[in-house]
Amino acid sequence: MISSRDVTVVVQGPVHTFRGRPQEDGITQRCLASVRHHLPRACLILSTWEGQELSGLDYDELILNPDPGGNIVSYRKDGAARRLNHNRQIVSTVQGLRRVSTPYAMKLRSDNALLGSGFIDLQQRFTKRCADMCWLRERVVLANTFTRKFAKGRRVLFHASDFFAFGLAEDVLNLWDLPLFDDLDADGSFLAAGQPYYPGAPEYPRDATQDLFLRFVNKHVPASLAHLLDGDEKRLRQSELILANNFIVAEPERIGLYLGRKFLHGVRTAKRTGRSGFYTYAEWQALYQRYCDPEYEVQDSFSERLMRMLVRLYGVWLKRLNASFSLGRRKLAYRRAMGRHARN
Repeated sequence: MISSRDVTVVVQGPVHTFRGRPQEDGITQRCLASVRHHLPRACLILSTWEGQELSGLDYDELILNPDPGGNIVSYRKDGAARRLNHNRQIVSTVQGLRRVSTPYAMKLRSDNALLGSGFIDLQQRFTKRCADMCWLRERVVLANTFTRKFAKGRRVLFHASDFFAFGLAEDVLNLWDLPLFDDLDADGSFLAAGQPYYPGAPEYPRDATQDLFLRFVNKHVPASLAHLLDGDEKRLRQSELILANNFIVAEPERIGLYLGRKFLHGVRTAKRTGRSGFYTYAEWQALYQRYCDPEYEVQDSFSERLMRMLVRLYGVWLKRLNASFSLGRRKLAYRRAMGRHARN
């Protein structure tokens, strides 16, 4: 059994509203207090940004990072750049993890908190591995929130959550020690035609979690996705095997993770249908059984399977029809706009 004294928790991110990123009032204080409560002997590192107000925060070590800024991932029709926080998350996470001296480490966002310590039992429970794509010394626990099995009603690959990670310190660092992202250069032909531009346009764009996870995957094997729904049987097997052999995916309540008030109401993922595309713990167990331990018995009751099927009727299968129609309209608008631009 892992003792809390064997764990360092890296709380990463802004501690208050930061350049357009509002936070739940007092959430960072709650986050740090929850670590003290559930892991009383753990080392607590706060890795945040220079210029943050730190009064009233409880930590053992503080890291103040220069802000790398948001990285450009796409351009709107009017040419305005859209930025995300890939580099901010990498920098604050890695700088904290590099200071860890305990055997185990947790990556925890500053706007999340702990509700328990289920992650410890989970991390130690699944011991069988297979030789193919076994990259980490032990498995790392991930939240199922945004570890997607489906998006837009279709299977998606290399889509692992970036909210939370717990495992051996060297493994969590391996997961997050990634090259920073360059700004995406604009494509003049798209913008001149009044069309948004991003990699894979006009298909659905890759998700931020896919981009981050692909950086980890490419440290070990070459892998790429042209767009959100890109994939084939070979890459599907690869994606499933990576999850089964290196990670454990479970719901936040099973892990002992509080994702913040916004995930309880007011956003799509607060509803069952909004979460219907995520891997469930039972579905991850099925991957484990398939790739690592054929004798393992998956814990998945009839009622859970029935509820999953019913919720996915709307949240996945019917959504496929709407998404296909929307994508068809998107492609048609693109072809017409590019045609008009070519004629002019």
